[in-house]
Amino acid sequence: MIREATYDDIPELMEIFRNARTIMRASGNMNQWNDTYPSEEIIREDIAHGFCHVLCDNCGRIMATMAFIPGPDPTYSVIYDGSWVDDSEYYVIHRIAVREPGHNAAAKL
Repeated sequence: MIREATYDDIPELMEIFRNARTIMRASGNMNQWNDTYPSEEIIREDIAHGFCHVLCDNCGRIMATMAFIPGPDPTYSVIYDGSWVDDSEYYVIHRIAVREPGHNAAAKL
């Protein structure tokens, strides 16, 4: 089941992000997220705007999370060596993290 995250989910989400940073470092990704990113403040903002979504297992345990944000995204306001195909509306996925790899949770999101 995919649902919007709630403030009650924050402790579990922060645990998932801590684990994701550990997985990143173990696989050689040393720079993408620093030790405090994403912060609880960012997650609270995502929840407040309805951007933060979670994938839950059959028991309701959160298996993965992502921020699903409507564009335009300032991150992509300048594209080098290319361009958008058209001016259609779009969404971006940020802050995707899984509890543990190997369960296709990210693909399900």
